[in-house]
Amino acid sequence: MGGFDVYCAICGSTFRSNVSIDSDDETDYTYSGDVIGDSDLEWLNTLCALGLNPDVPGERKSFLTGQGSYDDANAIHAYPGEDQNVPINPDREPPYYFYTYWDWIGDQVERPVFPFHELCYKEILLRCFKNEEINGDVLYSLCKELVDDEFTIKSLLLNYGDPMPPYEQYWECRKGEEVIQPLLES
Repeated sequence: MGGFDVYCAICGSTFRSNVSIDSDDETDYTYSGDVIGDSDLEWLNTLCALGLNPDVPGERKSFLTGQGSYDDANAIHAYPGEDQNVPINPDREPPYYFYTYWDWIGDQVERPVFPFHELCYKEILLRCFKNEEINGDVLYSLCKELVDDEFTIKSLLLNYGDPMPPYEQYWECRKGEEVIQPLLES
């Protein structure tokens, strides 16, 4: 079994910026350079994740990792960031390894993390809450309810619109479905 992509829990897009633009390839698996223009796709590479750590003292059990990146086959590497609830392995150096959506290997089945682009979290989700604090425990429970362990371990069971996270192994670039930074500065 090879690897596969997982997708942002907020926007449903890829965590990889190495996309095909105006390829000479005969296939349709390329984005239009006219649409993407000079936009920076590096934002796709930077993620953070929401998780749950039932072993921490206190009422709040959720955590938000620091910056990280997608590894492959359902895993991310992330730095702990500033949240004290991030589980830290004293025998390892950061970044730490987490499984997303569902842990098919089996050692964290009850505690997957839900990844999202850092930009989607900070600039889209937080704006939707209009300066109200997000209850991470409630958000985590909601995300966990929107995962189907057996069939959809790459994104939440949401209608993200087009382009939808694909069922294929990896993200496919298609003209007319370009992904650009949602908050481009003019």
